[in-house]
Amino acid sequence: MWAGGLILASALIGTLAYSISRPTDTYDTPTQNVAPFSASGVPTGSKTISRPTDTPPQTFVSSSTRGVPTVIPAEIPTIFPTVSRRVIGVDSKITVDDADDSYFGWSTAISENTMAVGAYRYNNERGAVYLYQKSSSDDSWELEATIEASDGIDGDSFGWKVAMTGDVVVVGTPYADNGRGSAYVVSREAEGVWVES
Repeated sequence: MWAGGLILASALIGTLAYSISRPTDTYDTPTQNVAPFSASGVPTGSKTISRPTDTPPQTFVSSSTRGVPTVIPAEIPTIFPTVSRRVIGVDSKITVDDADDSYFGWSTAISENTMAVGAYRYNNERGAVYLYQKSSSDDSWELEATIEASDGIDGDSFGWKVAMTGDVVVVGTPYADNGRGSAYVVSREAEGVWVES
């Protein structure tokens, strides 16, 4: 009985020692799916899966330690777009002497050769709009008129927004009438003469 037990114990120890000492990259279990290796250690038997023409192919190679598929993407070319640059010069810079802290230029509009520039903080935020006409001789912008709301009060912000077409300018005044707001329509009746409609 003791002899049989010693033989069984020796067999178990030998099996355990073999299981511990065998190489980690060698598998003889049928359930493992390992790609064969060449003499140089490079995996062989790689399988390439076809992809659509707009997707680079990918190569799947079994891992040498766990038998888990490892994805090795094919080389993807890097494309750098060509960006063209050009320098844009400033045609004109327009300023006014009486517009300190008036936010001159807060709003702008242009139609053909006429330009409107809003300054909603002008005169304690009553606001104003400056109207310019482009000179036909030297392409400069000349001040033609400065308009204000006929019933404006401090804080109305006349000129917060401006829009124009032809000889008609619409001026947004968001804080007029205790914050209800209003829009003024101003038209040019003659050269240099703008009248509130």
